[in-house]
Amino acid sequence: MRASLTKVLIVDDERLIRQGILHYMNWQEEGFEVVGEAANGEEALKLIDALHPDIIITDIVMPVMNGTDLIKYVKEHYPSIEMIVLSSYADFDYVRDTFKNGVVDYILKPKLDGDILLETLKRVEKTAQLKGHVPKQVTGDVPVKAVIEKILKKYHHADDIQTLDAFLGDEGFLFAQLTRSDFSSDEALAQTAIFTGLTTVELERDDRHQLVMCIGTKLALNQAIDEAKMRLLAHRHNPLSIIISTFYDKAKDSITAFDEIKALRNYHFFLSDLPVIHYNHLPPRVPLEKPFDLSIFLTLFKQKKYDVALSYVDEYIGRVKQDYTYQINEVKNLLGNIIFNMVIAFTELKGKSEHFEQKKYQYFNVINHGTTLVACYYHFQQFYDELTSDVMIDSLQQDNISQLLAYIDRHYSEPLSLTDLSAHFHFNPSYLSSYFSQHLNKGFSDYLTDIRINKAKELLNNDDLSIADVGSMVGYQDHSYFCKVFKKKTKQSPSRFRKELIK
Repeated sequence: MRASLTKVLIVDDERLIRQGILHYMNWQEEGFEVVGEAANGEEALKLIDALHPDIIITDIVMPVMNGTDLIKYVKEHYPSIEMIVLSSYADFDYVRDTFKNGVVDYILKPKLDGDILLETLKRVEKTAQLKGHVPKQVTGDVPVKAVIEKILKKYHHADDIQTLDAFLGDEGFLFAQLTRSDFSSDEALAQTAIFTGLTTVELERDDRHQLVMCIGTKLALNQAIDEAKMRLLAHRHNPLSIIISTFYDKAKDSITAFDEIKALRNYHFFLSDLPVIHYNHLPPRVPLEKPFDLSIFLTLFKQKKYDVALSYVDEYIGRVKQDYTYQINEVKNLLGNIIFNMVIAFTELKGKSEHFEQKKYQYFNVINHGTTLVACYYHFQQFYDELTSDVMIDSLQQDNISQLLAYIDRHYSEPLSLTDLSAHFHFNPSYLSSYFSQHLNKGFSDYLTDIRINKAKELLNNDDLSIADVGSMVGYQDHSYFCKVFKKKTKQSPSRFRKELIK
C-alpha cells in the first residue's frame, strides 16, 4: 500500500449507486480512499473544505444542485480537484458542457463495474500526478510535467529519464497536437473530448493549439487515435485537426517524439485538409523538381491570359502541396513576389494605382501570418481576382468607349446628350464626363462640337449645299447659331471659309 492515498468523494442522489461504488473494490489496496458521500452538489460543496478530496465522482442529474453546476463551481474554486462524471445517457451531447468545465473522464452508469471504475480512477489519478496535483512516489514532490519539460528542453539529468521511465512503468507514450481553425466553445469541447479516456499531460496551449503527451499501452493509444480519426471524419467541416508522433515506450525517446511533432507542424501547413496526420502514416511525398518560372507567369499576365496564368500558379501550388517538406517561408515569399510583380505589370498597363500599392502590403501581411497553404493561397487568389477584375472591367469599359465614340461619329447630326449616351452604353454620367476630360482633354460638348465643325468643313466644299443646309446636316437647325459656333472654332464665318476653299 502506498503511504499516501488518493482521496475520493462520491456524489449521487441515488443511495444504491453510492453504496455500489463503495463495494466495487478494496479501495485502500488500490491506493484510494473514499473520504465521503453526498446526495447533491450542495452537500458536496460543504464537504470539500473539510475532506480535501483529490477526485470527485459525480452524477449529472441531481436535485438542489446538479452535477454541471457542481463541476463549474469546483473548477473555478478548487482547480486541482479532478472530476469524473457518471451519466445514464449514452448521448454525448447531454454531458458536453461538463467537458468545457474541466471534466477529464466520464463513465456510463449502465457500463459501470469494478474494472471500469478502477481503470478510470487510475487514469484520472495519473493525470492529476502529471499536473502535480497528486504526489507520486517515484517523483516525490516534483510534478511529472516539470520532468517532461526539462527533458524536452534538453537540460535534464540522467535521473530525470529514470524518473519518467519509472512513471511510465509498462506503458508508453506519444505526443499529439490539436489544431482548430476557429475559437468557438464547441471546438474546445471537442478538443477535450478527443483525449477523453487517456492519461494526458498538457505541455503547450494557445488559442489554436494544444500539445499533449498521451500515456498508455500501444493498443489503447492506437484505439484512441482510430476513434479520434472517425470522430473527425464524421464531421467533414470539423475545423479540428490532429498531428501524432510515433509511439515510444522509453523516456529517452521523448525528445525524438517531440522532434517528430515539430516536423509535423510544418507538414500540417501543406496537409491541412487531412484531419489526422500520423508521423508513421504520411501520404506519399512527390519531390518538387522544377522551380516556379516567374517570367512565364508574367508573360501570360501581360498578355491578359488571366485564366491561363492563374492555372500555372495553381499547378505549381498543387506540386508544392505534394512535396510537404517544402519550406513554408519559401512558398509565402513566392506568393508575395508574384503579387509584387503583378502590381508592377498592372502599373505598366494602367499607370500607378495607390489602391493596389496599399493593398499589396495588406496581402503580404495576411499571407505572412497564414497558418495553412490553403489559407495563404486563398488570400493570394483574392488579390489576383481583384486586380485582374479591375483590368478586365477597364478593358470592357474601353471597348464600350470605342463604341460610344464611333456612335458619336455616325450620329453627330442628331441631338446627343451625355446623359442619354451614358444610359445607352451603361456608363455612370460622372465617369463618362471625367473620361472625356482626362483622356480626350476636352469636355463632351467640346468633343461633339469639334466633330460637327470638322464635318461642316468637309460639306462646305460642296457648292450645291447652302450654309443653312450644311448647318442642319451637322446638327444645327438654327442658322445663326451654327455660324456663331463655326466662327468661334475656326476664327472665320462659314461663308468666308468657303471662299477660302475656292481660292
